[in-house]
Amino acid sequence: CTLLIMSKRKPQPIQHEDNSDEAEDLVDFLDVIDERKRNGRIEYKVTWADGAEPSWVPSQYLEGTSALEDWHDREEADPEIELSAAEIKHKASALARLLYDSKRIVAHTGAGVSTSAGVPDFRGKNGLWTKNARRMQLKLSEVKPTETHQALVELHRMGKLAWIVTQNYDNLHVKSGFPRECISELHGNLFVEFCKQCNAKYARDFEVMDDKAEDHATGRLCSTPGCGGALYDNIVHFGEDLDQDAFKAAWRESPKADLSLCMGSKLIVTPACDLPFKQRRNKKVVVINLQKTMKDHKADLVIHAPCDDVLRLAMAELRQLQEQPPSDEVPAAGAPVASNAGPRRSTRLRAGQDIDAAR
Repeated sequence: CTLLIMSKRKPQPIQHEDNSDEAEDLVDFLDVIDERKRNGRIEYKVTWADGAEPSWVPSQYLEGTSALEDWHDREEADPEIELSAAEIKHKASALARLLYDSKRIVAHTGAGVSTSAGVPDFRGKNGLWTKNARRMQLKLSEVKPTETHQALVELHRMGKLAWIVTQNYDNLHVKSGFPRECISELHGNLFVEFCKQCNAKYARDFEVMDDKAEDHATGRLCSTPGCGGALYDNIVHFGEDLDQDAFKAAWRESPKADLSLCMGSKLIVTPACDLPFKQRRNKKVVVINLQKTMKDHKADLVIHAPCDDVLRLAMAELRQLQEQPPSDEVPAAGAPVASNAGPRRSTRLRAGQDIDAAR
């Protein structure tokens, strides 16, 4: 099983572009990876199933293939925003203060939290759904959690992070030590299979998905006594329904947060992109992503930087804040109390008025 599960495609036979007389046999090509116009004709660079070097092929040989359709469907990657080290440090410090003041955090994670571990994302600079895609064979069972995954575990142990809502199916949140029962995996988990007959679930140490199956069957049977039903993966593809238990838990937990921490996602895919902003009253929202997101304008703090870099700085400062003893100094009666909060004003919302617009 590989990370190409979102665009599974059978190899298709065409001929290598070769001027020799020996290049007459049809060879399976796998993917279109580039496009150019040469001598007035369009050519596409393709990868080959026999392991040959990628080469250019005239467009007429690819017409009607799913690989060419997939190429045309791919997006142009949005540019990544490069903040200076000083800017990142300043914003990470602001995040540390928000983390310190928060009592109940819900994290919303996308593929960007796993890229530093070697797992490709989808809409990033070299995302799988962009024309700059870097396709690779990857064994997820050998991938280790990132600094971001470990920081979330630490926040949970501090009693601050209550829940994770994730669009990732790479199992890295579980592998990091975060409690499985406090994670909503909206798009499934490649290491989990279940029985439709008795609803038993099995967490494996290997990827359960069968690339050749079209009905999610994994080829294994339930071991519950008296059952023996077929097992299925729980990966959610486009057009398929979300796992209702996972979504209901995410819907239940998201409004309880006083801080929504959105990381590694462009916040495009619904309904996941809307959950951090559910019941916004008295809630702060932080967005950490290398590219601009569709929800930047709704966030209280936006940090365009790698998740690992931001969490590393923020967690270091949070630990220092946690270690500071409370002040024993009590102001004398009638003495003014210093405050950096500024003047307070009340905000009254009208029916149908956007909360952000009323600030």
